[in-house]
Amino acid sequence: MPVMTVARPVSQSQTAYDLMSVSFEVDKRPPGAPLSKSDARRVEQMRRLAAARLHYCALAELVEPVRLIVSELVTNALEHGEGPVTFTLLWSRGTVEITVRDGSSERPKEQNPNPTSENGRGLLLVAWIADEHDGAWGIRRGGRETWCTLQAPSPGGGAA
Repeated sequence: MPVMTVARPVSQSQTAYDLMSVSFEVDKRPPGAPLSKSDARRVEQMRRLAAARLHYCALAELVEPVRLIVSELVTNALEHGEGPVTFTLLWSRGTVEITVRDGSSERPKEQNPNPTSENGRGLLLVAWIADEHDGAWGIRRGGRETWCTLQAPSPGGGAA
């Protein structure tokens, strides 16, 4: 059963703060086996939660890029991580930070897939989206946590 923590935003100004964190267990499976149906559904659930939270914080402009990032990071945690997964969405001082943590001790690796590869583009996509939104991405805690930041558009348009 997922556990969710939510803090309400103080205001819609640059000092606004909003936090959402969801943790869930991952079904055990043999190496190389496909995700269970319940784990596969987690990706869409986390995308929907992120979109709803961004709409709540009046950050609709970031819904699509954040949904893509959440999809890639949660999928990576489910496919390559170990143990429970925690997804966190933080909005503070004009920046949105997406963090996904799992129990893996292996660092995620950027791939250089060939044009016909079906996999290996997730972190490349995250890096591109972060760059397009004056953000950054990285790996912390020995590979257990992958994060990405995006600058929220200012009320008048453009990045904050």
